[in-house]
Amino acid sequence: MTIFLKNKTFRRMLIGGWFSSLGDTLFYLSFINYVTGYEFAKTAVLFITISETIPQVTMLVTGVLADFQKNRLRKYLTISFIKCVLYAFVALLLFQTSQKDFGLLTVAIICIINLVSDSLSYFSGAMLTPLYMRLIADDMTEAMGFRQATGNLVRVLGNLLGGVLIGVMSIGSIASFNALTFLVVYLIYLWIKQPLSRLEKEENNPKALTLENTADHLKESLKCLWELKDVLRLLLIASVSSIILGLAMPLSAISLVEHPFLSLKSGQSLAFLSILLTAGLILGSFASGRLERSLTNKTLLYVETLAPLIILGGFLINEFLFVLIGCFMSALAMGVMQPRFQKVVFNLIPESKMGTIQSAISLVDILLPSILTMIFVAIAASFGIVWVCLGLGSLALLSLYCLKNTTSSEFL
Repeated sequence: MTIFLKNKTFRRMLIGGWFSSLGDTLFYLSFINYVTGYEFAKTAVLFITISETIPQVTMLVTGVLADFQKNRLRKYLTISFIKCVLYAFVALLLFQTSQKDFGLLTVAIICIINLVSDSLSYFSGAMLTPLYMRLIADDMTEAMGFRQATGNLVRVLGNLLGGVLIGVMSIGSIASFNALTFLVVYLIYLWIKQPLSRLEKEENNPKALTLENTADHLKESLKCLWELKDVLRLLLIASVSSIILGLAMPLSAISLVEHPFLSLKSGQSLAFLSILLTAGLILGSFASGRLERSLTNKTLLYVETLAPLIILGGFLINEFLFVLIGCFMSALAMGVMQPRFQKVVFNLIPESKMGTIQSAISLVDILLPSILTMIFVAIAASFGIVWVCLGLGSLALLSLYCLKNTTSSEFL
């Protein structure tokens, strides 16, 4: 909170991020809800999912491209304006297309625009990272924790608000609101262009953006990441925790059918679990900077490694209370640890490779848990929760082994 109050530029960048996230969340929910009323709903949802997933899969490429950029602030402003124009076109398309004429072609056009917009977002975000790191250099842990916590709060608010607005606003109006949020982001960055430009400096990168130079840069960046063995170990620990937390909801849904918690219905128990997970992440993120001196990284990492074992134990003995306790502990530790981990990583990697390495870490952090979550849900549905717990338990023990072999004083 301190950095939010004292650093005007950080505050305005954060508010811009809130607007962008709110608009994206509202439009995504509304668009999904809108297409479910048509007979081609399954195909439309597949199109939407693909348009959301491809930018995540290709973020490593956009991160590499971001590392080659100069005049980053000017390009960020241009991209913000382009995204505003793209969603203004989406709004116009939806206003001019009646419900009767709305079809898969319209869905495909909107999905392509969404894919382009999200790809530009990942690219511009990676491109601006070095400037952001210079801005928050003195309060990095607190700033990252505050941004992470408030980002989660905005997404929760967006989901709640989306549930209300879907019933009172047309899909075209919500698309217009999304375009307006991008316009607000553009105006905010135009407002803070001068203080941010003082942070921008010409990169010492005389290489041209060619296929050969891009491939060489990717190879060098990944080699730099590979040499940070402790970073990779901690990334594995974080991924295992994310996998188990991601599986907590679907496994609980399966378990609660035969073993209800107290006198609650399954939906009520799952809602309580969802609230605890969100609250743990938000509270941990807010507390990350304040607890930096009093709570060591080593203690946090042991909590983040051992808490998933409590979750798995709860599933094995059909005790949902243990699942709730373990999930809250794990989410809380993850919320505190993530900003610290990011701070150390950004301090270790050179600015010239920051976009690529950041994107590589994000790719592993997103894709690995997603893929393994789908696999373990399929195993749970086919063979039962016990087999899932055994597999996840092995991953948790592997995390514990990796933690014991982490020797870097930067982390512990």
